[in-house]
Amino acid sequence: MGTQTLQTAMLASMAVVAVMIAINARGRWRSAFSSLLAVCLLGMTAWIIILQFSIGSDAQGAHYQPAHTSEETGYPDPMLPVLITQAIDFSSTLIRKNIRDSAYDRDQLIERARSTEQQFETLQNEINNHRRSLDSASEPAKHLEHALAELRAACHLYNTFYFTESAEAETSIERLFRQKTQNARESFQKAESALKRH
Repeated sequence: MGTQTLQTAMLASMAVVAVMIAINARGRWRSAFSSLLAVCLLGMTAWIIILQFSIGSDAQGAHYQPAHTSEETGYPDPMLPVLITQAIDFSSTLIRKNIRDSAYDRDQLIERARSTEQQFETLQNEINNHRRSLDSASEPAKHLEHALAELRAACHLYNTFYFTESAEAETSIERLFRQKTQNARESFQKAESALKRH
C-alpha cells in the first residue's frame, strides 16, 4: 500500500470516528464542535481522494502513447524510397534498352518485352501497396501516379513495337516509348525529392 493511500485511509478513519463522536455528543457546544470537525474531516478526505484520482489519471495519460501507423500520421512507409530508387533504375535501364537488337530473333525480342512488362507490374504493385501511407493529394503521391502511368504506357509501347507493319510506325513508337520512359524516370526522381521533404 502506498504512503498516500495509507494517509487517506487514516484520514477517512478519523472522519468516521469524528462522525460517531458527533452523533453521541451531549451538550449544544460539544455537539456543534464535533459536527463541524466531522464535516471538515469528511470534506478533506473527499478532496484528497478526488485529488489523488485526478493525479493518477493524468500520470497514466502521460505515459500512454498510442501507436500510430504511417497512414494515421501521414509519414511515408520507409520501404517507399527504396522502391522508388528501384523504379528509377528500372526506367534508366529501359531507356538504354536496344529494342532492335539483332542478336535476338523476333520471338526472343517479344519475350523480352513481355518480361519487362511483368517486371513493371510487380514493381507497380509493390509501390502501390506502400504508397498508401501517403496523402493522395500530396506532392510525392502525384509524382508517383504520373510516373507509374508513363512507365505503364512505355511498357505497352515496347510490346506494341514488334507488331507494327511499317518502318515509319516503328520509328514513331520507339520515339514515343523512349519519351514516356524518360518522363517516368523524371517523375520518379521528383517523387524521391518530394518524399525527402515530406
